[in-house]
Amino acid sequence: MKFYNLEHRVTFVPETNSLHAKDESGMPYVVTLNAPTAKCLHLLLMKRTLTTPQELYGFAWDDNGASTTPNNLYQNISLIRKALSNTLGGQDDYIVTVPRKGFYINPELSVSEDVAGNILADATLTDTKFPIKKWLASKCGALAIFAIMMIFAMDVIVYRTYNENIKLFSTYTELVRFQDCKFYSDPELSSDARLNKIATRMKWTCIRGKFNYISGYDFTSPFSIISCQENPHETISSQCSSIMILDEAAQ
Repeated sequence: MKFYNLEHRVTFVPETNSLHAKDESGMPYVVTLNAPTAKCLHLLLMKRTLTTPQELYGFAWDDNGASTTPNNLYQNISLIRKALSNTLGGQDDYIVTVPRKGFYINPELSVSEDVAGNILADATLTDTKFPIKKWLASKCGALAIFAIMMIFAMDVIVYRTYNENIKLFSTYTELVRFQDCKFYSDPELSSDARLNKIATRMKWTCIRGKFNYISGYDFTSPFSIISCQENPHETISSQCSSIMILDEAAQ
């Protein structure tokens, strides 16, 4: 899995269509882009030279590229500019337009590739604009803020199993695996289709640990994922960390 570090402050993860950043107070957040917008950004970052509309049509819309309108392309370029402006800073010239020729990444933008990735955030908030504002406006904003703050506090805690007779997550069942990285689901959760979506979108957590346990309750969100570097059933001391995601991440 390849990542792109922008200005050493923001990480773009193509596989999850997400930008990982921190706000002014240092709190991490994630901006999730729609698929065509993320693919356009991905191609621009891969080439970092002039990219024609035809190349973007083919890469972002695949077989439907021929029927994609220029207006649709410009809207997605605009969404990229807004997302980069919100995560990197106020300017909006990170994407340069060459009239009637195409687009390219501003060469003044520092871009580096990383196969391991410097993930800056451990929460998933979905919005192609400034993610916090829309979320705070929701009627459950106060409760969600408290939950996110709690999960960030928990993230610095190292979970250890000192008694090998204690079988953590013993009732969890294997949901899906990505090579040697496994996801397990809480027996309280019955929607396998929804959980598979969450696991697929959040499989970058495999960087944190190869044993991932999704917890929560049906018809509610957010969910939590506890990622362990080693199997807690087989290791006396298994280091784990937790993250929280909103159900919208699986949409």
